[in-house]
Amino acid sequence: MSKNYKVTHLIRLTNIIYECTQVYIDKRLKNFNLTKGTYPLACIKQISWYKPMELNVGQSMSAITIRLLIELVYIRKKENLDDIRAYKLYN
Repeated sequence: MSKNYKVTHLIRLTNIIYECTQVYIDKRLKNFNLTKGTYPLACIKQISWYKPMELNVGQSMSAITIRLLIELVYIRKKENLDDIRAYKLYN
């Protein structure tokens, strides 16, 4: 066996493990009406800074996710008394 074959085989096995893990996570989160994209935000105790750039996600995607989590009552939104343009999010 060549070294390239071993590396390629290891990468394939890693991808299989990753895909199986994602399927398992999706099945478990489905019971809570969550996806693997919404779950990390649902776990945060307090998001007082909420800046999409710091979350490394698009602004529209994070707004959609946060609105969904508020509708599902996983997080709640309060006015930020320090900055009236922003909200504090809690779970």
